[in-house]
Amino acid sequence: MKTLVKKEFELIEQGTAEGQISEKRFDLLRDYVLKAGSRTEKDKSPDFFKIVSKNGKEAIKVQNYVGVIELPDGFRIEILPKVELGQSDSGYDVTRKIFLKMLQCMDENQFKISEFANLNTSKMPLFEIFIQMFLNDVQKLTRVGLKSGYVHVEENSKTFKGKLLVSQNIRENLVHQERFYVEYDEFQLNRPENRLVKSTLLYLNKKSNSDSNLAEIRRQLMFFEQVDASVNYEADFSKVIKNRNTTEYENLMAWARVFLQNKSFSTFSGNTSVRSILFPMEKVFEAYVAKMLRKAVIKETTDDYWSEWNVHSQYGARYLFESPSNKFCMRPDIVMKKNDKINIILDTKWKRLVNDDSLNYGISQQDMYQMFAYGHKYNCPNIWLIYPKNKDMDGEIKEYKEFKDRNDGLSVSIYCLNLGDKDAFSTLLAQLKEEK
Repeated sequence: MKTLVKKEFELIEQGTAEGQISEKRFDLLRDYVLKAGSRTEKDKSPDFFKIVSKNGKEAIKVQNYVGVIELPDGFRIEILPKVELGQSDSGYDVTRKIFLKMLQCMDENQFKISEFANLNTSKMPLFEIFIQMFLNDVQKLTRVGLKSGYVHVEENSKTFKGKLLVSQNIRENLVHQERFYVEYDEFQLNRPENRLVKSTLLYLNKKSNSDSNLAEIRRQLMFFEQVDASVNYEADFSKVIKNRNTTEYENLMAWARVFLQNKSFSTFSGNTSVRSILFPMEKVFEAYVAKMLRKAVIKETTDDYWSEWNVHSQYGARYLFESPSNKFCMRPDIVMKKNDKINIILDTKWKRLVNDDSLNYGISQQDMYQMFAYGHKYNCPNIWLIYPKNKDMDGEIKEYKEFKDRNDGLSVSIYCLNLGDKDAFSTLLAQLKEEK
């Protein structure tokens, strides 16, 4: 089945030309968009898609969500980040590679994406890569062995064990006194977590188009021969146990929800005929910058300047108002502390800047208000706004620009991070040190 590849903010149009989809598929996708978040026909602005008009016909504009959408006939729409790397991006391979690198840093609602340095992601559709990530976690589980657990059993047995259920025994065994209707807990592999993993493998065995993925799915299913497939996903998910003995299942349960229950990472996930795995790029970008900046600081062991610095993400320690009680928590994306004092605040913005001073380079006035409040509430005059670099920013604000308030010394620095540069965070640290 063909996959249509789009980038953020591109249009999905109905038609027969290359890059368009059929009217039937368009109508299904349009219906999915309108149902997002229980929105109405009048309000056509869901977070991840927007219905627009082009040449008198409706089109669907992709917003800042990246991932895969699958229509009922198996047709998939793959959405990639709109990043320019200053080099050829033939077949979207480079863009896909960078997105996957960023995705590794995602930690949304305790969901951690698998590492995939050993996975073959070249030219592979995102959906198949997501399957590979799941299989990578299944392999880790089967290498150490499936966990057994106590499973509640209620049955009409020929042997007596556990507790006799008197009323059921009378009803079922009035003429079969050789039997006992009992309940007991049995230590076995057929626990809810294993049932859900097996069900996910069976589901993906029908969905994958990759020979390598299909071969691995079938190989992993052999480890689950003593496990039943789940017959009630919701009931089994409610019985999932989280403790230090079941850490191998954490990622697997998150993926199982994605595949079995259509629980995506978008603002809308529902039991519709259209399925999606969508990630909000502002969250992906924020997690990526925080994790890579933390790693860069740790790596700079030869530079005594960074030896006492710590990087914290989503640091919420101040409120806009303290009276009558703390209200409106102010939570910068990233703070950098030295000797337990906040010296730098960074906020990430997944937005495309423009090289036009008259438009304030596309920097939102609301964002500047937010940074001004951060500086004053955290008593930190050194604020940075981090944007992804794009090919249009080749003039005055190519990589870095500083705005200063002469009255109180507050500065807001605009920095464009080159996502295609392997030394991007070393370069950022050098700039932070220079402008300290």
